[in-house]
Amino acid sequence: MKQFLFASIFYTSFMLADTKTVAISYFDNTSGLEQFNPLSKGLADMLITDLSNVKSIQIVEREKLESLLKEIELGESKFMDESTAQKLGKGLGAGYMLTGSYLIMGETMRIDARLVNVGTGEVSMGEEITGEKNTFFELEKNLVEKLIETLKIPLPKSEGVKVRKIHTTSFESFNAYSTALDAYDKGKYQESQKYLEKAVEIDGDFEIAWDKMDTVSLSKEATLIEHVSSSELLIEATGKYISTEKSKKKARKDIEINGIKETIVERSDYPIEQCKKILGNEVTAILGYGPQG
Repeated sequence: MKQFLFASIFYTSFMLADTKTVAISYFDNTSGLEQFNPLSKGLADMLITDLSNVKSIQIVEREKLESLLKEIELGESKFMDESTAQKLGKGLGAGYMLTGSYLIMGETMRIDARLVNVGTGEVSMGEEITGEKNTFFELEKNLVEKLIETLKIPLPKSEGVKVRKIHTTSFESFNAYSTALDAYDKGKYQESQKYLEKAVEIDGDFEIAWDKMDTVSLSKEATLIEHVSSSELLIEATGKYISTEKSKKKARKDIEINGIKETIVERSDYPIEQCKKILGNEVTAILGYGPQG
């Protein structure tokens, strides 16, 4: 039992010590065609999904990369050289940074990739992978295998099956998914949902697109709850204000209908400027019917 426990601890320690931390940046679109810009995020996301299946590789989350890129204000159109990749990799706590570009001309697609050693700044791998645009999934898998090979990581059969799994063979579905990622990063959840629905409509077996739809739905719900909470605070604050104003203005008109007394609030009691002051920049909807509307 002791020998088994020692062996397990030794194996775990060895695996942790041998784990490579890799960050994958957004690839530059050198095609000059704006409709292919979103593929930058889609390609990175697909690489992250595949490499996350390799236990010896610790992948930096795409959301962490997105956050840091916004912080340092590195635009999507700016070319990332080895020096920039090294700095970005250090900021992400990565040992290696995968960066590069892609070019689409007609039906041909080329991916140029560089794996930068963050510690030394040296390029550990430089690959040019070319093929048909509609076989982009093969190009992506080719790049994944080259990276694993460069890092000298043995790939167990179980991990290899997951890594080689094809997510979608439809370029149109992949492009819609990539556009959805870009919209999501900008907080445009409704637009993101629309493109994800388009992606799964084209390819119903696109699992990571289905998974992303769940994430978008949760984000939409969280945003709605936040807005509702803000509205509740506004209603509470407005109610307190009206209550205070009522106590100040005892001379308001009262009417009695069937023995029930009602206090009439007139438009003159709340001029437009006063309403603006109460509501601030909030968006409100006033519902009513008949004379109350």
